Amino acid sequence: VTNIFHRVLLKRLIRHANYLSCEQIAFKQNAYAVGVRRAHELISRPGMHAVSLDIKNALNSLPRAEVVRALNEAGVPKVLIDYIRNFLDLRHSKDVKCEVCGVPQGDPLSMFLFCMAIERLLRRLKERGITFLAYADDIVAFHDEAYPAGAIVQQATVEAAAMGLAIRSDKCKSTMAGEEVTFPNHPASPTPASLAPKAIAGAETALRKIENAPITIHQKLILVSLCVVPMVNYAPLVEIISDKADYEKFDRRPTRLQQNN
Repeated sequence: VTNIFHRVLLKRLIRHANYLSCEQIAFKQNAYAVGVRRAHELISRPGMHAVSLDIKNALNSLPRAEVVRALNEAGVPKVLIDYIRNFLDLRHSKDVKCEVCGVPQGDPLSMFLFCMAIERLLRRLKERGITFLAYADDIVAFHDEAYPAGAIVQQATVEAAAMGLAIRSDKCKSTMAGEEVTFPNHPASPTPASLAPKAIAGAETALRKIENAPITIHQKLILVSLCVVPMVNYAPLVEIISDKADYEKFDRRPTRLQQNN
């Protein structure tokens, strides 16, 4: 019941998403495709590099006071803020201690609440002149050699600490250091690469598990349509360049499901 109610509530709260910076794409239409395209445009500028900003245990360490503050700033009605505050603060029992940080993972409201609260950090980065893109807690900054990755990580660490968060500098990846930086889950590179190898590998793994599962053919076909087909159908829609031959090869791949039919 709570899950259904929160889905309805999210539709009401989403009206306040204009509070979010334009760099936060989590609630934009076709967000994944938008993120891939914008990251490619930024990294393709002459002399541009990218560095990821890894927030330690982001969803679980976010101070709930930041959630309430952001909702107030966004003009969310008090009755809804009071409900959300109670929902977050009263999630405890004699066996589960009361926490003052974090949003419950898996709840329909969690990503929205997190994005609203993390907006303070994003605005501080923007004030420092840092160019970035964000998809919830997936934050990537873009810079040239005059503004090195280490300086950006250091400044982000200071701003994150001011709101009770921590940047894991050892987990931050930098293209300047020859490391792969992804956004969102797509390599940020001036030379675009197809997602086909990763998408097909994931689809083949899922397909093998379904083929070997002790369930009926009908159930397997349902799982294939829900889990496997989207993996290889979605990638060509969002990637900068597609490897058509690889996708067609996977499409022609014989399966035990076909043989059984």
